[in-house]
Amino acid sequence: MILADTGLQKKVMYINNRIEKKIDVKKFEKTSSVVSGSLDYKNKDIESILKWFSRLLQKDKKYEDQINLILLWQINDKVENWIDRYKLTNIVTTFDHYVGEKDMETYMSRSHYAIISSYPDSIYGKYKISGAFGDAIWFNLPVILSENYAPDYKSENVIRFKNDSLDALLETLIVK
Repeated sequence: MILADTGLQKKVMYINNRIEKKIDVKKFEKTSSVVSGSLDYKNKDIESILKWFSRLLQKDKKYEDQINLILLWQINDKVENWIDRYKLTNIVTTFDHYVGEKDMETYMSRSHYAIISSYPDSIYGKYKISGAFGDAIWFNLPVILSENYAPDYKSENVIRFKNDSLDALLETLIVK
């Protein structure tokens, strides 16, 4: 960003201008992670998120009764096939319709975490911040971010993971 006529450049990250919403609803019984925003295969690494959840279930089947992954957009065949391939139908919540404001509020406010993952070589999260990031802030959710997403953003509400280790992190975050 160029500041006035000084010619100085400054690295700045703008955060959603909405104030955190005060949420006073009961969280889901299962530890619930939500992936919101548009379904964008070019920048969002949706398949890897599903693989990591699958790896967690392979470690121990008991997690099937303890976790839920909510995909907060209208499902399509590609994602549905991934869910089947990774044997996640028992833990993934999907929608066969456009997810409106009411459903968005219900699922975001009752979830425990928001997950945002981008490909290591994507500019997504480096130069463009996801609306899902602002949604998580609005609903005061801890955000689980891949190490390459918004790498300069530091906050106590951000939990980072290496691009091959989300399953290990999820295991530590399950609400007992």
